[in-house]
Amino acid sequence: MITAIRRMFSSTLGKILALGFVAFIGVAFALSDVTGNSTFGGIGGANVAKVGSEQIGVGELRDRVRLAYNQARQDQPGMTMAAFVESGGLDQVLNQMVEGMAFDQFATEMGFGVSKRLIDGRIADIPAFAGVSGSFDQTAFETFLRQNGMTEAQLRRDLRQQLLIEQIAAPIAGMPRLAPGMAQPYAALLLEQRRGQATFIPASAFAPTADPGDAALKTHLTQNAAKFTVPERRVIQYAVFDAAAVPVPAVTDAEIAKVYKDNAAQYAASETRRFAQVIAPDQATANALAAKVRGGTSLAAAAQAAGLSASTTGDLTQSSYAATSTAAAAKTAFAAKQGDLIGPVQTGLGWTVARVENVTARPARSLADASADIRTELAKNKANEAIVDYYNAIQDAVNSGASIEEIAADRKLTLATTPALLPSGRVPGQPGYT
Repeated sequence: MITAIRRMFSSTLGKILALGFVAFIGVAFALSDVTGNSTFGGIGGANVAKVGSEQIGVGELRDRVRLAYNQARQDQPGMTMAAFVESGGLDQVLNQMVEGMAFDQFATEMGFGVSKRLIDGRIADIPAFAGVSGSFDQTAFETFLRQNGMTEAQLRRDLRQQLLIEQIAAPIAGMPRLAPGMAQPYAALLLEQRRGQATFIPASAFAPTADPGDAALKTHLTQNAAKFTVPERRVIQYAVFDAAAVPVPAVTDAEIAKVYKDNAAQYAASETRRFAQVIAPDQATANALAAKVRGGTSLAAAAQAAGLSASTTGDLTQSSYAATSTAAAAKTAFAAKQGDLIGPVQTGLGWTVARVENVTARPARSLADASADIRTELAKNKANEAIVDYYNAIQDAVNSGASIEEIAADRKLTLATTPALLPSGRVPGQPGYT
């Protein structure tokens, strides 16, 4: 059990989620599911924790608890919330959340920062956000956020904390440790103050005036040979090639059709829904809350009167909603109309009462509709593959003993020759040459 939880926190998404928990509320939330204790609902919509100038609300906490628990269940489907708590999962993420937020504020005060471009680069490196071509895909990125109930701001904040830790904590952790007996004297020097006097004695007053002699000159030359040696210079012959010199095969209709078939789910019709929901600790509370809402009270007002708080999900597919609740609850939720009230339905976290806030239907894309996008992606891939093959062919020719003249002539490349270069790339007598 504990191995599955540790494996979860070592993944990319697990590192992000690990920054999103506060243990006291996490444990209370989990115990309310296990014991049926309704006192947890009394916290309402207030902030549950504060680390320096940052505060954590109940809604954000509940979403992150749900995500972490569901990810743990992917490795062990039979895991319950009680088992998750008993295994120490919530205690571990508590420490990481508090330390991450505190470290962020400490690093900011010390003058460290993370640019938007650096965060963009880290997002582009996450495999879950890659498209058909293997590079970053905005649609895949937005789909991932919706399915996991996260906002882009939350993801960027967590990546910022991770990058700050890499900047400061990782180099410190990699430094060798010194024994206290060696470290203490050096540390004491920082506290030591000394006063003294000094005078300047020019060396010219003691310089010899007589000829040093050949023997002394030879000794000096031997000891400083590098100062009196002409550096090695080399002439370099080269040929430059780029994508324009590489023939790229055309994209065929058969290739487009194959990509469309292999990724049929991506082009099929889909529907996402957004829900406002309240999770009650027991069925009686959920029934009373649902009755008030059906009587005309708003969901938020009914939840507040019961000592609970309503939260709104992101745009979810039926499968992603089932992952956060149950398959039966998701089936019922996606069979309802916009504005309908659902529940109470029992889920892994309690009894859920939800309302369908928004329905977004995306029609299916035919092969004709998707052909232009697929053709563009395949053309990029073929261009990249062609230049790699072109480079490998040149490397094979070099390995086989072909001269640069033969390679350039075979591929119609233009040869260029440099002047005699120093190791620094400069040319003696030509200061402007680069």
